[in-house]
Amino acid sequence: QVAEITKSYGIHCTLHPHAGCWIEYEDEIERAMKDLPAELVSMCLDTGHAAYAGLDAVETYKKYAARIPYMHFKDANGPVLRKLQAEKLGFWDGIKSGIFCPLGHGVVNFPALLRAMKEKGFSGWCCVEQDADNSIEDVQARLMIPFECCKLNIKYLRSLGVTS
Repeated sequence: QVAEITKSYGIHCTLHPHAGCWIEYEDEIERAMKDLPAELVSMCLDTGHAAYAGLDAVETYKKYAARIPYMHFKDANGPVLRKLQAEKLGFWDGIKSGIFCPLGHGVVNFPALLRAMKEKGFSGWCCVEQDADNSIEDVQARLMIPFECCKLNIKYLRSLGVTS
């Protein structure tokens, strides 16, 4: 019903699977994409949250490419991810541990993802997103750590040939 209401206002509803939320894991995503009408609901693939849930972001993109008009580019730190999984720690433990690292420093295969996006004719939007621990008491560090990561993200994407 929500998607029908948003459509009546010219807004397309988009599902964003997210760590620590109702729809996160592969079976939950599959069920949602099966149950929700494609003409009413698309998916925002967040590469970092896909990795956090144990999914291959490239394969997830390929599977749902026709329903993905919007993406969040984010990377997940492999050693931190394995520790979180082994110790069954929560999402905010992950944030405080630095689960989301600069692009190219984690487990997401961005060169393969960019190739798949090109092959599937992706023409939507991508947001380069850098989640960070906002509970750091040092305000300067709280602002500068994500800023420095963002500069690294841009440099990395440019090294892969992304220009805009």
